[in-house]
Amino acid sequence: MDKYKIKRSNGVNKIVYRTRNEIQLNQEVISQVRSGVVSSLLPVIEANSREVVYGAGDLITLRNYLKKNVSIDIMYSIISQTIDTLNKLSNERMSNTRLVLDADYVFVNEEDGRLFFIYEPYISNREMIVYINFWINIIDTTKIKDVDVREQCLQLKQYIEESKNKSLDEIYAYVNKTVSFNNPSTTGNLMVKATNLREVEQMNQSFDEEPETGLLVQSKPEPLTQKPKPIIAREKRAFIIRENNNDKVEVITNVFSVGKSASCNYTISGNPTISRNHVIISKKLGEFYLVDEKSTNGTFINGEKVEKNREYCLKNGDRLRLSNEYFDVEIV
Repeated sequence: MDKYKIKRSNGVNKIVYRTRNEIQLNQEVISQVRSGVVSSLLPVIEANSREVVYGAGDLITLRNYLKKNVSIDIMYSIISQTIDTLNKLSNERMSNTRLVLDADYVFVNEEDGRLFFIYEPYISNREMIVYINFWINIIDTTKIKDVDVREQCLQLKQYIEESKNKSLDEIYAYVNKTVSFNNPSTTGNLMVKATNLREVEQMNQSFDEEPETGLLVQSKPEPLTQKPKPIIAREKRAFIIRENNNDKVEVITNVFSVGKSASCNYTISGNPTISRNHVIISKKLGEFYLVDEKSTNGTFINGEKVEKNREYCLKNGDRLRLSNEYFDVEIV
């Protein structure tokens, strides 16, 4: 693995690859990365024969991210997002051997849990992608204190080790089918936000443990002068309802893809005018956003055509058109 250095200046992270030997840059690849054609790649902000610099804003490394919180759903999400990126690279005819898969150099947006990868615009010495080793290494090197989560991760590791002859689509289908979205012991987000953790701790303080019995009993009522404890608001749920066949599909992941590819979270089959990866619906801070993934025949919200690679906040009752397919948005 080539070595990168992470530098922080004025609150912004930059990842620098520097070498004494000249490197042969591929300007076409640099243009592809800068264009955002694959939205999960870090942008190249500087490039010359001695140095390549990527912008990472306020993202943190996946390694540090996993030190804060980990669950089986986190592991599923990492695998799912890695496969999404590999499929997008394939769709754009970009070599996946240039993708850097290392927990110290994969980055995460703490607000919505999205992964971002380094893509090398120069000739690397890697001859093949090692995504299975990447996933196994994450499980092996992440310190998991919870016994149940550790056992679940070991079972996932066993599945990965037995999946060397499986296609990416098969692995993708497995992790998205298995993820336990309604399990209160795990989190659909890659990280529980600190504000929610504080609220949970405050609510838990209303119960004390009985010293002799070990039973949980309600503590003494608090004086009326104290403020009531906060109530955690129920998270919004979003659905898209396809007019053609009345399919009602819930947006169940933080990054939910819609298109004709079998790797999408919702596949629109039998319609050649739909792009392989037509749109992404992402969840951020309780809101839902739509991004057109440079589709061929466009995306419309309430009759207005959206710009490609630009986020639009969805509202309950919005009417979507993907090429000639209509969807109603329901947010509850």
